[in-house]
Amino acid sequence: ITMNERDWALPKPAATIRDIAEERGWTENDLARLPDWQGIAAGHPIDAQTAASLASILGSTPRFWLALDKAYQADKILHREVETA
Repeated sequence: ITMNERDWALPKPAATIRDIAEERGWTENDLARLPDWQGIAAGHPIDAQTAASLASILGSTPRFWLALDKAYQADKILHREVETA
């Protein structure tokens, strides 16, 4: 992977959540009330229950949140492997 490709790393799902929260005028306290927000913000995987809660609260579907997280987690692993190679 070249440096240019590294610049295209996928954002954390937390970034998408923050964008939605900003559009809605939410505060950090509002975000803190989301299910597993601390884990999501730290880049931990989103499980099916959390994805269902996010879909209910933020919109879209559980599948969207799981797919977004799966892509981020795979990208994170890829970049970690490249950095250690």
